[in-house]
Amino acid sequence: MNNDLALSRLFCEKHPSDAASLMVRLPPEYIAGYLSSLAPDRVIPLMQHMPTAYATQLLAHLEVDFSARLLSQADFSTTARLLRPLSVPQRQPYMTRMTATQNAQLSRILNYAPGSVGNLVEIPPLTALGDWTVKHAKRELKKIHNRSLYDIPVVNDEHGFLGLVKMHALLVETDGSRMMGLCEDQELALPAYAAAAAIINHPSWSKHLSLPVIDRGGILLGVLYHATLKSYVQDPAHGRGQDMLAPVMALAELYWAASSSIVETISRKRTSPPKQT
Repeated sequence: MNNDLALSRLFCEKHPSDAASLMVRLPPEYIAGYLSSLAPDRVIPLMQHMPTAYATQLLAHLEVDFSARLLSQADFSTTARLLRPLSVPQRQPYMTRMTATQNAQLSRILNYAPGSVGNLVEIPPLTALGDWTVKHAKRELKKIHNRSLYDIPVVNDEHGFLGLVKMHALLVETDGSRMMGLCEDQELALPAYAAAAAIINHPSWSKHLSLPVIDRGGILLGVLYHATLKSYVQDPAHGRGQDMLAPVMALAELYWAASSSIVETISRKRTSPPKQT
């Protein structure tokens, strides 16, 4: 039995994606008992490969202290993803066990209504400060070699959004250049309070796989990936795809009603006996 347990733990550590795909086939209350026997740094990679709905259910079946440790040790994007489906009272036990900095950061990006851009925001793999040199930015870039990155958001000391730096610009500029001097596309930032369905046809999606998201004060909250937005808008469970089709369906129904009325009128005229003169 001990050998089986040791092998299962080794499998989870070496192959978290495969292990997670097997776990999600079982009830979360059963898996929660096993995960409790692992160290938090072994559980986090597993939950990162699980669907959000399943991973969020796991949090409810784990001890609150253990779940809070997981959330506080996970990367910020994963923590926000797992907490977003929960209501404010449901989040509270976990957030009160985090540091004041973590609590403030999470509160800033989680308190947006469902269906808004802010509710879909994700943390980019790398955010640069404007006074970073290109040399320093390249050094930071090496730390996330296993993460996809398209453009680098740049902010000031107050986390105000300054613009995007293209990967090509980072590679061709001299090491002493400052990131703030390479910024472009500041006007592409999406307001967090905007409706997700309203920006699905934003023209910038033809050139960008993700766009920065800011709050009303110009503070960068994260980025919105086009794949995430498209999936959300087209998902019938959220009703967004149905909302977008509503005007089309209403117009089709109007045409159908009008056509039916015309056909019925013509049919009635053809079948009715001729008037007596």
